[in-house]
Amino acid sequence: MKISKIAPKKLKRNDWLQIWAGSWGLLSCSHFAVEYVQLIKFHGRPFVPESVIIVKNGKSQGWARQQDREGICNFLAAEISRNPKRVAQICKELKKQADSMRAFIKTNSSLELNSKTFQEYFDRLVAYYRPHINVKYVVDGLSPSQIKKFFGTFEDARVYAETVLAETEQFLLEMSKKIGKKSKLPATLVMCCTYQEIEEYLKGQSLPKKSVLEKRDKDFAVYASQKTMAYFVGGQVKNLEAILVDIKQSKELKGAIAQTGKVSGRVRIIIDPKKALNFRKGEILVASMTRPDFLPLMKKASAFVTDSGGLLSHAAIIAREMKKPCIIGTKIATKFFKDGDMVEVDANRGIVKILKK
Repeated sequence: MKISKIAPKKLKRNDWLQIWAGSWGLLSCSHFAVEYVQLIKFHGRPFVPESVIIVKNGKSQGWARQQDREGICNFLAAEISRNPKRVAQICKELKKQADSMRAFIKTNSSLELNSKTFQEYFDRLVAYYRPHINVKYVVDGLSPSQIKKFFGTFEDARVYAETVLAETEQFLLEMSKKIGKKSKLPATLVMCCTYQEIEEYLKGQSLPKKSVLEKRDKDFAVYASQKTMAYFVGGQVKNLEAILVDIKQSKELKGAIAQTGKVSGRVRIIIDPKKALNFRKGEILVASMTRPDFLPLMKKASAFVTDSGGLLSHAAIIAREMKKPCIIGTKIATKFFKDGDMVEVDANRGIVKILKK
C-alpha cells in the first residue's frame, strides 16, 4: 500500500457532510471506501462519487459531500414515487440480506479464515449494504405524505437489521485475533491492515510491520473516488480534517428534528460509550452517531444531539421510542460543544443553544 504524497489541503474544499461514525477499523473502512464509490450502485449511479473515511484509535467516521448525499436521497425517493411497490421490495430485501449475513457469520466464526471465505464475506457485505443504504437514505428524500404512508415499514426493516454491521465488525475482530496469534500481533493492529493486505496475507504474503500498523492506529485516512484511492497518515490527516470540518464561531447550532421537545442540561460528548464513566441522568448526549451500545447512556440522557444521521438513524429511532428531544445531522456537534457546556436543546425548532460555558 502506498501512502499518498498529495497534500490533503490540495483536495477541493466542498460542503462535506459526516454520514456515519462508529468503531469500524481500517480493515473494514478500506473496503467501505471502494464500496461507496464503485461497488454499490443504483441503476448505474454510485452511492457517492467520492468519500473520505478517517480512522483514529479504533474509531472511524465516514464523509461525503452534502450535495451527493442529498442527490442519492432524492434519486431513491423518485424511484418510490414512480413505483410505490418498491417500498415492500426494498424492505424485504434488507431483511433477507441481514439473515444471509448473520447465517454466514454463524457458520464461519469458529473456522479459520481463508481467501475464499474472506472474499465471500465482502461479497455478502456489499449485497447487504445496497438495501441498507436504500432504506436508510430514501426516507430523507420522501414527501411528508409518503413518509406518513411508508415510514412504519421502513423503520421495521431498519430495526430488524440494526445490529448487522456491528456483528460484521465483531466477526472481523475474531478473525484478526486468529491471524494475530500466528503473526504475533495484537488483533487491534491486524485490524489496521487494509483489506488488500489481508487478501495478500491469506495468499502467503507477510503483513505490514508492527511499527507501520502502530502509526496507522493513531490516525489514518482514505480518500476515494471512482478513479482515485489515496491514503494519508500523521499530520496529513489533521490537514484533511480541517478541510472536512468548518466550525464557525456561534452560540447555537442547527440540525434536523428527529423527535420534538425542549430541555436544558449539560453536554457530555461521547465517542466511546464503554469509556463514558459517570454519565449523569439528565445530561445531553452529544455523539457523532449512536449505536446499540449507547443505549444505557441514552436511557439516562434527557436529549440526544448527533453530527450525522437521518430519520432512520439509530438516534432518531430510539428518541422516538423514548420520547426524548433529538436533533440529528448537525455536522459538527462533537467539535462545536465542550463537555460541561450548559445548553438548551430546542428540538421543536432544530436548534441547540449554548447558555453557559
